[in-house]
Amino acid sequence: MTTRYLAEFDSFVLGESRELALVDSSAANRNATLSMLTQARRTIDIVTRDLDRPIFDDRDVSEAIRSFAVHSGRGRIRVLVRDPATAILRGHRLINNAQRLSTFIELRKLGHEHRNFNTALVIVDRLGTIIRKFGDRYEGEVSFNNPVEARDWTRVVDDMWTSSVTDPNFRSIHI
Repeated sequence: MTTRYLAEFDSFVLGESRELALVDSSAANRNATLSMLTQARRTIDIVTRDLDRPIFDDRDVSEAIRSFAVHSGRGRIRVLVRDPATAILRGHRLINNAQRLSTFIELRKLGHEHRNFNTALVIVDRLGTIIRKFGDRYEGEVSFNNPVEARDWTRVVDDMWTSSVTDPNFRSIHI
């Protein structure tokens, strides 16, 4: 398995491509995320500090999430956010999607016991992972086919999900 810095991920196939790629910019993270999300079939788990505007507020990424929610049938999207205040105040496409498609997209705030968790994660179909050890930086690792690591991180997300809280600010107000 080779490891190198990449910015484009169009040729990567979820569940097949074995190359471990490194990313070091918001654009590379966005491209890896978009490629992985467009191939999702069952689950998407996201853990982020503040909804990473350059990645998750991107029009194409937002559309990939919306499309998965609408067309996947039994698909599930879970998003855990450490500090959603700025995204709520400024508006965010992912929050808008979650408000419109609340049956498919669950958006929650990390519980108090995980307030210092600083890793940013994207886990797709328990196969692909994008892991940034420091959620406030864009250096990370991308794997489109690492079910062992994906399973281990999914367990971490499952644990954090059980203690997460629903932030009333995520709900839309209908007048």
